[in-house]
Amino acid sequence: MIDLAKFTTESGSQMMWGAYLASAVVICFVVFMLTRRWQADIRWLLLTLLAVFLFIPAPVPGRAPLRAPAMIFVVLSPMTGTPEVLAPILVRLTLGAIVAILIVIIAGIVRRWRRRKAAAQ
Repeated sequence: MIDLAKFTTESGSQMMWGAYLASAVVICFVVFMLTRRWQADIRWLLLTLLAVFLFIPAPVPGRAPLRAPAMIFVVLSPMTGTPEVLAPILVRLTLGAIVAILIVIIAGIVRRWRRRKAAAQ
């Protein structure tokens, strides 16, 4: 049986975050490898939105200094039934997604501009 008392300390929280981040990096790498043959813009958009969903932290309600992955709150929100807790987390995820989309658009424009510039020479 897992002793949850070990994970309530600061070092336990860091250990759980380390395990979560390592697994999220592996998921992103696997998705990157599976989408290698896709169009670059679609692949990078998918990867950035996946990274936003996996890596944005959210404060744990009732335990102010602690943070947890926002994805966990989104997945478990139907069970808790508290939309007032979920609303700020969805705002964080939406803003992160908007920034990710803007980065992908700018990178696509720069990539096309460089390709045209190289073809003209």
